Amino acid sequence: MKCAPLKVPDSYFPPQLARAEAISDFPKEITQQLIHRRQFPDEKRAILADTLLKQYTNTTGFPGSLTEKNIEALRDQHTFTVTTGQQLHIMLGPLYVLYKITDVIRICRRLSSDFPGYHFVPVFWMASEDHDFAEISTFELYGKTYHWEAASGGPVGRLKSDSMQLMFEEIESNLHRVEEKNAWKQFCASYKPGITLSEATRNFVHSLFSKYGLLCLDPDDVSLKKLFQPLLEKELMEGFFTAAYLEQGSFLAETG
Repeated sequence: MKCAPLKVPDSYFPPQLARAEAISDFPKEITQQLIHRRQFPDEKRAILADTLLKQYTNTTGFPGSLTEKNIEALRDQHTFTVTTGQQLHIMLGPLYVLYKITDVIRICRRLSSDFPGYHFVPVFWMASEDHDFAEISTFELYGKTYHWEAASGGPVGRLKSDSMQLMFEEIESNLHRVEEKNAWKQFCASYKPGITLSEATRNFVHSLFSKYGLLCLDPDDVSLKKLFQPLLEKELMEGFFTAAYLEQGSFLAETG
């Protein structure tokens, strides 16, 4: 069978998308402005660093890792973060989650090169307080869909991984090649019984990206919520989040 190349009409994609594809990164001058505008008090930096250290307490391979060094670097005014995030899917979920993570790692490397006087740290924000369990409760492997049966109704990050074990056993029984079984055992080591989905996800992400210094942040934490409380009050009284959202939306539209 011979296939002719697909000819896409010039008008098939909107012109805004074509212009956006030509822009690989934010302009350097905008990043420079953000660096000079965003200064965070030392006490807030300390709370963030201390909270992350607490969250990583039982993470395998954390002591002495680049991740630990990056957490300590957050205390310095010359350190900035580049953040992405995702719901807590089993085994990270769709492939684009890996693309999200590798992209912030790449951006941090580029920024470190462009601005050698500053330190840039990649962060993976775990959407641990999402309540949509149905959206993350299935896992597809080799064309077969597996279901995680668990009592839900609150933040999914607090669910215990114990209820996953039957599903994991079923998956393992359908693996036949040695390399598949070895990879699966490595994955299951991150989801050991007795820990939460947030902890399991951190374990798994750290096992994949610790050498790049990636930080996994669980926002479901009292100390972090206290930091956010004044901003929530300001939003209720002034609607400044909404105003900033509309302003930036207009800016993106104007610049294509």
